[in-house]
Amino acid sequence: AVVSTQSTGGGVDYIYYAGTGTILLRSCDSVSLYDIQQKVTVASVRIPKVVRVVWSNDMSHLALICKRTIAICNRKLELKASIHESVKIKSAAWDEQGDV
Repeated sequence: AVVSTQSTGGGVDYIYYAGTGTILLRSCDSVSLYDIQQKVTVASVRIPKVVRVVWSNDMSHLALICKRTIAICNRKLELKASIHESVKIKSAAWDEQGDV
């Protein structure tokens, strides 16, 4: 097994899948898209306390789930919509039309 260590900046506390060659890095107040081969942060969005990430079927959009908020972003982590709920959000799913 080959293990590689890369410095990505401080505060990363969780890593999510983001497609071939990229990962999502979660810190306490943001999520960043990191290119593993180029070793650079491609994009970042400031959304605090993300607990789960759900990608659309074609990987063009993602839902960043917080305790009471769902933030919808495109692949470049541009915020497209944000929904706040009064109850705790546990999960999300995308349908065939691309809606959460």
